[in-house]
Amino acid sequence: MSVEHRDAVLLRVLTPERVMFDAPVQWVQVPLEDGMLGVWPGHAPLIGALHGGQITVMKDGDEQALPVGPGVLLIDETHCVILYTEAVVPAGDRDLDALVDEMESALQESFSQADLESIQEGER
Repeated sequence: MSVEHRDAVLLRVLTPERVMFDAPVQWVQVPLEDGMLGVWPGHAPLIGALHGGQITVMKDGDEQALPVGPGVLLIDETHCVILYTEAVVPAGDRDLDALVDEMESALQESFSQADLESIQEGER
């Protein structure tokens, strides 16, 4: 994201199969496992467990609601990346290793290795 977009967060909503949303927004509200979280420009780095439901987005002065499933959330000062599975599969039927691999691949496509390492260092 360029410097002139400091008043926006680049929101990327991804599934292992496709990009659901990819645009700058004024803010986004996401359902985490332990409650709702608002994400604004300049937000502190964060990695969290996404609870299924819907996210609310403010884009160009209009609120939009987007449905999401359980997944992961990754935030840095300019990006908010949400990765979730489209189909809700019973926990006993999931191949968690494959799901984790797919999520890591999608995150690596959205961030450089240096960005990911920087975020991980901030979480320790």
